[in-house]
Amino acid sequence: YKAGFAHGLAQGFQYLCTMDADFSHDPASLPLLIDATAAGADLVVGSRYVPGGRIVGSSQLRQFISYGANWLAHLILGVTIRDCTAGFRCYRRRVLETIDLDAIFSSGYSFLTEMAYLCQRAGFRSAEVPITFTNRTEGASKISRSEIYKAFYTLLRLRTGALPWKRMSDFYNQRRT
Repeated sequence: YKAGFAHGLAQGFQYLCTMDADFSHDPASLPLLIDATAAGADLVVGSRYVPGGRIVGSSQLRQFISYGANWLAHLILGVTIRDCTAGFRCYRRRVLETIDLDAIFSSGYSFLTEMAYLCQRAGFRSAEVPITFTNRTEGASKISRSEIYKAFYTLLRLRTGALPWKRMSDFYNQRRT
């Protein structure tokens, strides 16, 4: 994401879109995201979880994991985007110029959640447009046990506002004084 954003910004693009390259996200839906951004949103998410959004071909377990991750992001971080793990997005240039992308610690789905959180915290306007997410027919999912642990760690890290090892060193330094 970071390399793509840097390239797009260097090219002078006003809107930068991200999407899965396995056709889980239909390129024909890109105009919906761009139009919503042009209408005033700073971040637009192609969402499975708004009226009109759908999921096709995903297992019940995968849907449960996705729904649970979004529910936890809402509960723990207060993220208002319903589909904060979705990678089908359009960012307005000023979002990517304002948020310190180099300071983002996360990757994968966690990066998406962290970006949604940082956009909201910075006061950017977010919107969601309904899309149909079609589960991949080739290749393997990126969701793994490790990815789930990373996602939960990201929620806790963002909620506490610090990396755990920094908080632990602060705690030990305070106890010594």
